[in-house]
Amino acid sequence: MEEIAWDRDDMRDILARDRRYHSRAYEFLQYVIDRLAAAKGEHAHLNATELTDGFIDIALDYFGPLAFAVVDGWGVHEGADLGELMRNLVESGRAGKDEGDRYEDFADGPDLADALKSPYSS
Repeated sequence: MEEIAWDRDDMRDILARDRRYHSRAYEFLQYVIDRLAAAKGEHAHLNATELTDGFIDIALDYFGPLAFAVVDGWGVHEGADLGELMRNLVESGRAGKDEGDRYEDFADGPDLADALKSPYSS
C-alpha cells in the first residue's frame, strides 16, 4: 500500500470555518477519492455509497484493527460525518459535486463503527 502524503495540504481554510474534524480526516478522504477515481478512470464520478465503501475498505487496509479508533479520533463517527467532510472539500474547491449528489446520502450508508470494528470482532 502506498504511503499517504500527510500534511500535503494543511486545510487551514477549512479548519478556520469548521473545527469538528482533524485535518487528517480531510487528507485521508482526499486520498480515498484519489485512489477510487484512479481505479475507476479519469474524470470518474463517485457517489456517496462508493465513497463510504471505499473509505471503509481503505481505512481497514491502512489501519487494520485500529481503523475505527483512528477515524473516531479525527472526529469521524458516522456516515453523516463523511458527508460533512465532502461538503467542506467541495466548498473549498478540493473536490467536485454533480447536480444529483446530496451530502445527506452519506448518512444512509453503513454504520462506520460496525463496519470498521466487525472484521476484527470475535
